[in-house]
Amino acid sequence: DFGATMRGLPLLGCLLLAGVCEGRWYLPGAKPKEYKEGDAIPMYVNSMSSVNTHLPFDYYSLPFCGEKQSTKRERENLGEILMGDRIKASPYEDMPVGTDFQCKVVCEPRQLNQQQAKRFESLIEDEYQMHLILDGLPVAVRNLDQNTFTIGFPLGGKEGKTAYINNHLHFTVKYHKSKAFEEGSAVRIIAFTVKPYSIKHVVEGEGAGAVKTCGLNGFDPVNLPLQVAAAGEPIETEEKWNSRWDVYLNVSDTDIHWFAIINSVMIAVFLSGILAMIMLRTVLRDIARYNDIEDPDDLHDETGWKQVHTEVFRPPAHKNLLACYVGTGVQLLGMCLTVLVLACLGFLSPANSGMLFTAILLFFVFLG
Repeated sequence: DFGATMRGLPLLGCLLLAGVCEGRWYLPGAKPKEYKEGDAIPMYVNSMSSVNTHLPFDYYSLPFCGEKQSTKRERENLGEILMGDRIKASPYEDMPVGTDFQCKVVCEPRQLNQQQAKRFESLIEDEYQMHLILDGLPVAVRNLDQNTFTIGFPLGGKEGKTAYINNHLHFTVKYHKSKAFEEGSAVRIIAFTVKPYSIKHVVEGEGAGAVKTCGLNGFDPVNLPLQVAAAGEPIETEEKWNSRWDVYLNVSDTDIHWFAIINSVMIAVFLSGILAMIMLRTVLRDIARYNDIEDPDDLHDETGWKQVHTEVFRPPAHKNLLACYVGTGVQLLGMCLTVLVLACLGFLSPANSGMLFTAILLFFVFLG
């Protein structure tokens, strides 16, 4: 019964608190992944996106390097599918923990025909961003001027009428060592950033040192053909795993239209002020009229606001439609409150991409 349930809540709270103090209890979806030094962490690609068109495209809809078949493909949840995410294995090699590598050629040069080149140029003009994922973290680019981060990296850039492709990626992976294993230290991934470049690579031979244009300085940008190369740099940091999402709170989001937001707020305040003034003048005029009446019999005349005092007892013309509106509003309110409570408790972790949207849909359906 209800009393037994209430008596059991303190015991449940004590058990949860003990689990947290022991460091062995984690919220669903928030448990960190530990790696040993030398382990290979798979990298995934996601759909391309743009704040100008809001139309996502599959990563492999462009003639990039082919998908690496040795990596197991991630399955998207309902929220990710509805948001347009398409997570697939990347063409890049798995990231070795604690090991750096320089200028690895991802695939052989590809000659692009005129149609493919025009498609690249069109997507670059629309400022499409490429998205990679490592250990659940989306790749970010650090903006040194503003000390902010941008999720994803640009497909390329334009100088005049010439479009250049970012074909060289320099990855930086920050990791933290924790004593999670008895036989050694465990590594937890803290940050995943990239510096994109456009370099006309010169490749001679195979293996280490084959890429002669690895200095990133003094080389021409690449237009065509397309050849992709990558480099990786691990950095040990003292930052904790539970703060690794803090960097994404300092994101420069170009999708926030501040002028439109301020304009909408000002219009709403202006219209609300006009409506309040009209209602106030009407009420004050009716009150003044009632005060000027000298004959008590005239007080029984229904004028002004007295004409609506019985409207609350009159049934509406479309009561079924009104009931639907009220029910839908209560359903939306219950959904918002439930999702906010779960998010505040940490059950909707940002590490689980798409879970927030999935929870919104599920609670909206089940609260109906």
